[in-house]
Amino acid sequence: MRVFATMILCIAPAAWGTAIIGSTVTGDIYFNGSAGTNYYSPSNGYVPTTGYLNSASNFDSSTVVISSSTPTFGYQDGGNRDVSDFSSGTQLVVTDTVLSSGGNAPITLTFTDAAFAGISLVSTDFPGLTAGIVGDVITINIPGNLSTTNGEVLSGTFNLQTSTPEPSSFGMMAAGSAALIRLLRKKA
Repeated sequence: MRVFATMILCIAPAAWGTAIIGSTVTGDIYFNGSAGTNYYSPSNGYVPTTGYLNSASNFDSSTVVISSSTPTFGYQDGGNRDVSDFSSGTQLVVTDTVLSSGGNAPITLTFTDAAFAGISLVSTDFPGLTAGIVGDVITINIPGNLSTTNGEVLSGTFNLQTSTPEPSSFGMMAAGSAALIRLLRKKA
């Protein structure tokens, strides 16, 4: 029983909340179901030129290496500024800053990374927001026709689960394995 408990304690930290700093994520944002136009792609002209990893001042791409110092994906037009931020390494924070009052179009966000294994909602003030994962693709849906006012900020925070343990988990697993080997040698 003690061996089993030691193994659980060593493996458990690798499940929820492992860091994705340095991981490569592809981000897409679509409005009104227009899956043909990824507005997180700088080639479509809606990515702010500075301050985001998908901007021209950084990678100029919808596929970026996650950093702890910069919000990851940005989009802005006359009505909204939408940001998807992985910079904590353990969470995804989605924000929509309203730049003009009125209703919004339905928004679909997708993020792809081979390390993604799960997502769980922590908090949101987007009415009707849904999220899920299939394979290595996270999908977040924000319904349309929300009544919004200029300056309002809506957000959703999610914990990420990855399939790759963070470096500190490797150390704990190694320590647990060493303890298990010592225990087995004593019994032999």
